[in-house]
Amino acid sequence: MKVEEFKEYYCEHYYNDSNITLCNVTGHQRPELFPTVTMVSELIFYVALALGVAGNVPSIFVWLRIRFATENSSAVYLAALAINDLICLVFKSLYITLSVQGVRCANDWFCYCVQYIMMSASVLESLLVLGFSTDRLISISHPFEV
Repeated sequence: MKVEEFKEYYCEHYYNDSNITLCNVTGHQRPELFPTVTMVSELIFYVALALGVAGNVPSIFVWLRIRFATENSSAVYLAALAINDLICLVFKSLYITLSVQGVRCANDWFCYCVQYIMMSASVLESLLVLGFSTDRLISISHPFEV
């Protein structure tokens, strides 16, 4: 495929003004150039979604039991991590569904909210893992002071 055909295929608006290419990638079409790669990546995502939801929902209920949450600070981190992971999975699947359906997200507040929540959950997940690791480090290095 030539470069010009590639740009016309993927860009909703293509402008070539003094060698500057502006390309609107929001609301992009479903790529059919590599259907096998697209199909395999979607299959992997949906398997991860099913396993993630099936694993996170029971994990939330187990870690939020009164006995675990009051006695163990790590249980609170793990419950928060499971809730955050579930939110991330749900909003990522919503975002992918909107993209595959061809919904235009140029100036739509709903798409911005979905992207904001999805990205915030991704950042928060790393911070929760950092907090959990710090909590474990303090618990191990100072066992009788905690």
